[in-house]
Amino acid sequence: MLPLNSEVVSISEDKNNRLWLAGRETGVTVLEPESGKFTAYRHSENNGALASDHVNTLVTDRSGIIWIGTNNGLSIYDPVYSPFQKFYLPANANGKTVEINDFYRDDHEDLWIAANNGIYIREHKTGQFKFRRTSYRGVPLAVTKFFNGKDGVFYIGTDQSIFKYDRQRDKLSRLSDSTHDPIMKKPSSSRITSIISDSVDHHPVLIVSSNGTGLTYYDLLKQKWVLRPDHLKGNTDDFDVIENAVKKLYRDQAGSIWIATEHHGLGKWQQTGQPIKYIDGRSDNRSFTASKTIYDIKEDGAGNLWISTYGGGLHHFDTKHFSFDHINGSNNLTEGLQTDRHGNVWMVSNGHLHAYSPLNKVYSCYDLPEVKDDGGIKGYIYRDNNGILYAGGTNYYVTFDPAAVSKIASQPNLYFTDFKIFNKSYGQLLNHSEIKLIHTQNYFSIEFAAPEYNSNHVQFAYMLDGFDNEWIVADRQNFASYSNLPPGKYVFKVKASNWEGNKTDKIKTLTITIEPPFYRRWYFFVAAGILITGLLYLVYRYRINEYLKRQSIRNMIAQDLHDQIGSTLSSIAVYSKVAKVYQLQKEPEKLTEVLTIIGCTASETIVEMADIVWAINPKNDQVSSIIQKIQSYARPLCAAQNIEFTFSCDAKIHKLTLEMSARKNFYLIIKEAITNAIKHSDCSQLNVDIRLHHYVIEMLIEDNGTGFDTSSDTRSTFEGNGLTNISSRAKELGAELYWNSRPDHGTRISVVFNI
Repeated sequence: MLPLNSEVVSISEDKNNRLWLAGRETGVTVLEPESGKFTAYRHSENNGALASDHVNTLVTDRSGIIWIGTNNGLSIYDPVYSPFQKFYLPANANGKTVEINDFYRDDHEDLWIAANNGIYIREHKTGQFKFRRTSYRGVPLAVTKFFNGKDGVFYIGTDQSIFKYDRQRDKLSRLSDSTHDPIMKKPSSSRITSIISDSVDHHPVLIVSSNGTGLTYYDLLKQKWVLRPDHLKGNTDDFDVIENAVKKLYRDQAGSIWIATEHHGLGKWQQTGQPIKYIDGRSDNRSFTASKTIYDIKEDGAGNLWISTYGGGLHHFDTKHFSFDHINGSNNLTEGLQTDRHGNVWMVSNGHLHAYSPLNKVYSCYDLPEVKDDGGIKGYIYRDNNGILYAGGTNYYVTFDPAAVSKIASQPNLYFTDFKIFNKSYGQLLNHSEIKLIHTQNYFSIEFAAPEYNSNHVQFAYMLDGFDNEWIVADRQNFASYSNLPPGKYVFKVKASNWEGNKTDKIKTLTITIEPPFYRRWYFFVAAGILITGLLYLVYRYRINEYLKRQSIRNMIAQDLHDQIGSTLSSIAVYSKVAKVYQLQKEPEKLTEVLTIIGCTASETIVEMADIVWAINPKNDQVSSIIQKIQSYARPLCAAQNIEFTFSCDAKIHKLTLEMSARKNFYLIIKEAITNAIKHSDCSQLNVDIRLHHYVIEMLIEDNGTGFDTSSDTRSTFEGNGLTNISSRAKELGAELYWNSRPDHGTRISVVFNI
């Protein structure tokens, strides 16, 4: 019933038409309209309880999950887990933990619970627990197994031995002959793991397995223990009992007894009294499990066996062909198993409850939220006559009806929840069908979720097509990070399932393009190609121009040699012929004059040759070499003619470098002007001044000689004495030539050119 004075602040309807009522201070109350029944959910310290009784809102999503907003955070009610009920056992008086080993539901529907400290009984009518401490002759016993015999006797297995148990009087008693048996005459440290009934030589027997004494059976007719491996050595050799640590005995519908051993795999005792056949790879059988530690056995509807192994997962065993089929994706640490009425297999695996549907070949994990913080469930699973399953944990047990448990969707809907670049959120990019990034944004992470998935054990797998070669199993990690990705187009894919190995076709994709930098784009390569081609062409043209320049210099040198040296040598040849004539005519004075002319001409030729060689020598590229050459040429000549020679030069000019042709013309212009002044001007002073003004060189050659009248015929005489040569060289140099002269006022020549 809804609590009095309860203020309902929110109402939501689930898929079963039940009304969920949120109370301001009264938690959540659920009303079933058909029956009028109320179920209350309140806050408590137990796991799985409501976070707070102060509820503010309720929402039911499309998958049927109820989201409950409280003052202490969010609580979630998943209908998948609603059939699972968790019951805590009463606290142990000595404060020790209670470990549950087995269950039994009697004819009164009371639930008997075998524990390490005794027996708990949950009464069906009241739901209350009763506790019975078990001991024998003062020795405390841990109850490990219940067995209700066909003879109406109720047996319990303990950590010491097997006993008859009178449930009405809460009394333990030994089996007859136990006082004469070397082992059974006193409690031994042998944990009973399994009890089954069978017949040997038409005698009803109890077959008992333990972790310490292996196999033994009790003849109910003779009331005698048989096949004790530790004292009937001859019998054990006949029956091939090689394993003392037996986890489980199971009798199938055909009457065969199957033995789950800890070290030797699966054994088959086809007819009691015959040798045991082990199926573990040590015989000629070529099919064996991945682990030899068999934990539990259960027959399916076709007479084959489900085998759980601790270390190898779940297997299906074909009893006709003696072959194992491993269930892919099953958890390696599989313990007890049980089948429901539909043939589905339920298992305890690593603290969780797992299920496998042979029909759909789907493996599921029910990660029960109520037990994950309590160490999980462990051991074996018990099934009562109503098909209800039970599994034990520490201080509690879980029970559920498999028919009421909803199937977990194997292909959930996935959503991208965030996109981060360098850990900064850019979630708005997810609104686009394609995300485009620049090349510096190559460190990003993608977050995803399956919020409507009705399973706490969601497993994600993802891959980046174009980078990853295979799917990456992320378990519950709901993000993927990538760094230093090269430019290109990628497709991110993510899928989810309840368990690794389950197939799913529902894949969420996201296209991501990382743009290359400008220097890796097509237009850059085209521009670079054009630029390189242009540079190569410029280099080619430069080399051609240099070649043409060298060729021009060669031609110029050849021309100079032809014009100067050639003409001089021609005149020497003519004078030589004249000298021969004068010699034949015996005119010594004229001969001497001609020979003197030949000598002077030869000397001038040598000087001109030296000037040409000096001009083309690269060691003389700097103007300082030219200045030194001019002074070494002019000063001796002026001194010989008693001419006062003055030379001044801007200091900045000394380090300048001129190419060969400019250097030659620069030098020869000055030399020609100085030579003309010394020879023809009859001067007493000769000044040479060289100045640099903003990359412009100005040469000034000035004397105080006789000069000439530029308007009279004397100009032609001056030109014949060198002005023509100076004009020609100034033109080659690209210089501007200025000259000024008057009779008795000397001559002034100015040459200006750019460097």
